[in-house]
Amino acid sequence: MTTKFTLLIVDDMPLNIQVLARLLSDDYLIKVANNGFTALEIAKQTPPDLILLDVVMPELDGYEVCKKLKEDPICRDIPVIFITGINDEESESQGLQLGALDFISKPFNPDIIKLRIKNQLALKQLQEKMSNFFSLGLDLFCILDADGRFQRVNTAWYKVLGYKPSEIEGATIWDFVHPDDKNETVAVVKNLFLGKEITGFVNRYRNKAGNYCWLEWQASPSHGEIYASARDITEKLATENSMRLSKRVFENTREGIVITDHKANIIEVNEGFGRITGYSREEVLGQNPRILQSGIQKSDYFKAMWASLITEGFWRGEIWNRKKSGEIYAELLTISSVRNDKNQLINFVGIFSDITSLKKYEEQLQKIAYYDALTGIPNRVLLSDRMQQALLQIKREPTLMAVCYLDLDGFKPINDTLGHSAGDFVLIEIAKRISHIIRESDTVARLGGDEFIILLPRLHDLHECEKTLQRILNSIAETIRIQDQTCQVTASIGVAVDQSGTVEADLLLRQADQAMYNAKQSGKNKIHFFNATHH
Repeated sequence: MTTKFTLLIVDDMPLNIQVLARLLSDDYLIKVANNGFTALEIAKQTPPDLILLDVVMPELDGYEVCKKLKEDPICRDIPVIFITGINDEESESQGLQLGALDFISKPFNPDIIKLRIKNQLALKQLQEKMSNFFSLGLDLFCILDADGRFQRVNTAWYKVLGYKPSEIEGATIWDFVHPDDKNETVAVVKNLFLGKEITGFVNRYRNKAGNYCWLEWQASPSHGEIYASARDITEKLATENSMRLSKRVFENTREGIVITDHKANIIEVNEGFGRITGYSREEVLGQNPRILQSGIQKSDYFKAMWASLITEGFWRGEIWNRKKSGEIYAELLTISSVRNDKNQLINFVGIFSDITSLKKYEEQLQKIAYYDALTGIPNRVLLSDRMQQALLQIKREPTLMAVCYLDLDGFKPINDTLGHSAGDFVLIEIAKRISHIIRESDTVARLGGDEFIILLPRLHDLHECEKTLQRILNSIAETIRIQDQTCQVTASIGVAVDQSGTVEADLLLRQADQAMYNAKQSGKNKIHFFNATHH
């Protein structure tokens, strides 16, 4: 039986609630609130899987509700979709900036809204699955359905039990559990589907060779599935056989393994260590692992690492190291301290894998999210964050902040006569010219088309701002060569200035936009400062 997702519908109009509830009740469990205060109370006490939130409500409007939800540790991860009669870009932008995932204007298409809700919940469920799957700290990972059938396993199953994932997925746990452990395992699974988490449960599983291994389990239920991890503890219960198994795992695992004595001198490494670092076993025996240090992490980082090892006997984290070739790489490293029967420290064991490709992928995702695809400079999202930081900064320091709205003059004819590829080349060139002039603490962002925003924080006076902008105008006006042709554009710049940190970022942008319009009206290729008394 699949557990339905729960939706919380928040609207002060009963008819709107009835329409949405009737539309969605077949697929979801529905909770309702006719005001913002009730919605916050429900969300804290029994968090729903998704909230459908109206904007215009008395006392506490939807924006304020969304803001309070995102500030609450219990509620901040609940997806929010605004459903409202308001239909303008500014309102939508405000809702999305507060953390909502979608903004749907009434009247809406029932099929479209159901698809949007379904997609958001699917994304949420996927994130929950992956978070649970990879955050557990033991060796084997799996997802089970209500029948105890393996939905997904990781490659550690092959290393520990000898099964390839394709040999396990689709089978049930009952195909592997020792007959004597079956009743106890059944009871544990029932408790899991009653909402109880388990930790430290031990049973025996049949491996590919037909023998049984002792596994220690940790598991929790979520939406009709079990997320579980297990550690092979056979080596703690067996003697010679478990030692041989440990030796095989050490030699064949793809991860790098390094063992040191209590003074952190290397006494053993596996083939994975050499494959990742480029050092042979002979080159590192007797050395300290610091030979791999890249210099990226500072001394405080390693002090915290050693403090954790001494006090907790364990450390896990990401670290940047250097291969024998000099190449810098990222690794996910786990270090454990080993003590003898007298509780004396005798060894440290480090297990690591090369995650450089994963870190590069994360960087690519961040670039997509925060940078303009054409020019490579910050986009509107990153600009918003930089503006908020600058506003906070001028509250602490008696300086000025200038928001400069730049629009190119004469750009459209380039697109029309030379083509869009030439226009793209011009935009890239303009972005480079501006970037070369502004300070490291400044920001140039592209809003779209031929519109740019230049953020100049920590200014001492307007003359400093005007001097910088004049240099930008002069640079932009220089001839641009596109293959065997040349062209030329200029720019009009509107400037809004704040020295208190109390003016909203959106208002500063609108003021700068208005000032830019005045610059164009007065002849283009000019700088115009916003003055509230003349606008």
